[in-house]
Amino acid sequence: MSRPVTPPPDRTAKSPRLKAPPGACDSHFHVFGPQDRFPYIDPRPLDAEDCPLEDLLDLHQRLGLERGVVVQTALYGNDNACLLDALNRCPERLRGIAAVSPDLSDAALQGMTDAGVVGNRFSFMRSPDIDNHLVGRLHEFGWHPQFWFEGEDQALIERAPNRVLWGSDWPHPNWFKPMPNDADLLDLLLDWAADDAARQRILVDNPAELFGFGARSTPGG
Repeated sequence: MSRPVTPPPDRTAKSPRLKAPPGACDSHFHVFGPQDRFPYIDPRPLDAEDCPLEDLLDLHQRLGLERGVVVQTALYGNDNACLLDALNRCPERLRGIAAVSPDLSDAALQGMTDAGVVGNRFSFMRSPDIDNHLVGRLHEFGWHPQFWFEGEDQALIERAPNRVLWGSDWPHPNWFKPMPNDADLLDLLLDWAADDAARQRILVDNPAELFGFGARSTPGG
């Protein structure tokens, strides 16, 4: 079966103009592979080269980011092994947004919670049918739902800076236009966010509160 191949990320070593504050977080990115350990599911919507955790950590060091949230990719479906490997390797630095099947056991959900998973991804862009029973069940473990949909308005920063996060979406899967450099994406906050206080909320305070950095979620928490 022929599948589109997503282009690789821009790996140019470039430093941003924005000096990220201590505790700054990339709130949305993916990890691909290595495929000899974490093969992609079949069928899948596209193919991608390995973009492992080591590459992501090197990028974050150059950008001055100290925390991050790994989001499950459609290339792995409900197999969260690659995501959990990343969390187990960097338990203080990383949190995770998984994509679990409805029949996953409570014991497995508790294990994922202990590893640092704090939410579940629902692909609203592919299907508007949301499993509300699963949403309620995951809430008992302290997880929040993350809905995947298209959105291009940036007025959110002006209206509700305490509800805004910044995420790189590295390595930018399913993007077939000219590939952005992640330093430039971080520098967009110099234009979008009015001052250092707003950037502090977006990069540090908001993700710390939502993703529980410094604490682990527990059932009912």
